[in-house]
Amino acid sequence: MTLPINAQAAEGRFSTGKISGSPYILPAFLLLVLLAGLAGAVGTHFSTPMPVYWIDAQEFARNAKIADTFTPDFYPALLGESLRLFGAHGPIFLQWVIYEIFAITVYGVFRLLNVSRLAASVFALAIALCPDMVTGISKIWDMDASCAALAVLVFCMLLLWRGVSLPKAILTGIVWGAGIAVRPNLPFLGIPLALVLWTALPAGRQRFGRFALYLLLMSALGVATLASLSSFAHGAPYWAKNGPYNFFAGANEFTGNSLRQYLNGEPSIEEALHKAGVAYTTDQHADPAMQKLYMQYGLQFVHTHTATWLFDYGALKCFTMLRPDTKVHSLRSAEGLIRLLISIALPLWLIVLFLSRRMGWRIFDTFTLVLAVCYTVPFLLTNSDPRFGFALNLFLWMAVLARLYAWRMEASSTGSRPPRERVPESSRAA
Repeated sequence: MTLPINAQAAEGRFSTGKISGSPYILPAFLLLVLLAGLAGAVGTHFSTPMPVYWIDAQEFARNAKIADTFTPDFYPALLGESLRLFGAHGPIFLQWVIYEIFAITVYGVFRLLNVSRLAASVFALAIALCPDMVTGISKIWDMDASCAALAVLVFCMLLLWRGVSLPKAILTGIVWGAGIAVRPNLPFLGIPLALVLWTALPAGRQRFGRFALYLLLMSALGVATLASLSSFAHGAPYWAKNGPYNFFAGANEFTGNSLRQYLNGEPSIEEALHKAGVAYTTDQHADPAMQKLYMQYGLQFVHTHTATWLFDYGALKCFTMLRPDTKVHSLRSAEGLIRLLISIALPLWLIVLFLSRRMGWRIFDTFTLVLAVCYTVPFLLTNSDPRFGFALNLFLWMAVLARLYAWRMEASSTGSRPPRERVPESSRAA
């Protein structure tokens, strides 16, 4: 099934004429992305915004495994492997590769949405040149990896949407599992994946059976891939144990102030435990003995303050997740203004949907909405931070640009149609 975004673009009709079909567009795009990646790798200073990941990476480089299981270890293990193979420049090289994969995948997403080569190149380049993505090449954090994981998974889903086949299902399942190894909230994207699979399969008696088999296959491959990658990082399959910690960070009486002041619920944990009479320091955050206390006090707060946790904190977490990150750069700076522009993706998508309502609600709009909700829900139930919503904001920008392109193409198509011949009144009477 082809996504009904813009059939005309698929036929190559674009307002810039022959240039849209030029064979030089893709090479030019790849060259510009390559140069942007090299600028990020060479022109920015190496830094470690996530020092725990850097410690884990160095441990993996020494021991070929990471002992700690508190956080997902696959990305730090990749950093460690690159450090072992290529020395000090290995992590930057790895993140440069991740950046290039992200940029090329975004281009592929636009092409699967029937956007012309020229427009897809311009749109993908605009997203890839986001400063946080470019400078992230020389930073030890999971921003670029998280964005690439979501982009590649979306690409695989759209590929599956164009026609279900066993190779596509296998690829999607493996990519899904690898994405979960980087971002533990991605299991929830099984829901939009199921939507894609169901709508892509032809109607008939065998539809439900094929749907169940393909979904089971992709789920099994996802679990197997996750187990394999966690074994690569840790030496044995495991699931990160920071769930109770994040849950309590988003479910205590100090969570609201922490989200407003620090744009993250984690600083509230120490204050909440001290008030409960628990001797606690931040060095103990990963202590296995604390897991039970995190869940106990978190569930107690949810039980006694259900409305606050569900509605007040839920709205605040959603806002925190999608807002610009001002922890380092204020909104008065150039970096802050760019982050503000990125963060308006959701309201802008809704505005574009309203303005282009004559196009109707399309299946990709449903997919975008379902994916956005499923991506966000895990953070509403636990903890929030603008960093968590960055990948989603970039995806929503893809949806905005694809919708604007389809709207422009539909308007051009309508304007190029010959006007209807008016039927004389006498003829009507006859």
